Amino acid sequence: RYLQAQVAATGVQVELPTNLTVALGGADLPLADMALLYQTLLRGEAWTFDGVDADGDATVERLATDAPGPALGLLDRIESADGTVLWRAKGTSRAVSDPVGGALVGDILRNVVRQGTGRRAEGAVVLGGQALPLAGKTGTTNEYRNAAFVGFAPRTTPTGLVWGDALTVATWVGYDDNRPMRRGSLRVQGANGALPAWIGTVRALANAGLLGPGGVTEWTPPEGLTRVPIEAATGLPRTDAAPEGPTLLTTVDEARRYGAFAEAVVVPSAIGPVPLPLPAEGPGAELGPDAREEGADAPTTGAATSPEAPEVVPDEAPPPAVPPG
Repeated sequence: RYLQAQVAATGVQVELPTNLTVALGGADLPLADMALLYQTLLRGEAWTFDGVDADGDATVERLATDAPGPALGLLDRIESADGTVLWRAKGTSRAVSDPVGGALVGDILRNVVRQGTGRRAEGAVVLGGQALPLAGKTGTTNEYRNAAFVGFAPRTTPTGLVWGDALTVATWVGYDDNRPMRRGSLRVQGANGALPAWIGTVRALANAGLLGPGGVTEWTPPEGLTRVPIEAATGLPRTDAAPEGPTLLTTVDEARRYGAFAEAVVVPSAIGPVPLPLPAEGPGAELGPDAREEGADAPTTGAATSPEAPEVVPDEAPPPAVPPG
């Protein structure tokens, strides 16, 4: 119920189901609502939009004075034939979550592009002679009925870029009748279906000058956060000074504890490091039509249609009764 309240605070109108399958993606949300949720991660803010006329006076009267405007602004402005602005949308923000938490999640989404299912986007958008650091997540539903990618394109400045100043971009691919997107050996997924459209959109934004001058290679951690190098195979902190390799964003206080943590953890030699699939070589490398995303090897039937939504079968046996007191 806490998650339901948090999602509703962002402006999402769809009520999430009251069960634990929500953690696995077992909920139906429109693409616009997914974009709203991702947008909230940037600064912990949600928005409402009302209209004002050319003089700045409100043009929308509501039945209830405390009724909020829509959470999604579909129109920026209305102009006459000679370019005179007749109406402009006015957005009002409010804090709904801790932006530090959003930055931590955003760093995970950055690693999805660097080493995960979104690696086709790594190096695919070049601005100011440098690859733009992108972040986001692929999504493929049961039976390959829907494919999506939602992520962030940072707006650079001459002094760099900090988490929170970015554009949220969401793309979706599917049939109107929701039939599976497969033919022969082809399986349309988030990585090979929605992500190419996402990359093309971000390239267009960059070419239009909406992402700044570029020339920035990575996000600058917000105040109070720092990057810790980690082992790709185990996720444990790395003690070497190698500049390349995966990193994880964490609080400064937690980073100070990592040294002792790394020394105390012993991985049994019988287990060894877990091998990870290497990304395709080269920036923006193509994934073949038969490439599979994580979790999409064995699709199952089901009605869930949010990104990465597996079918979840609840236990048949009821939970044991808890005596009063």
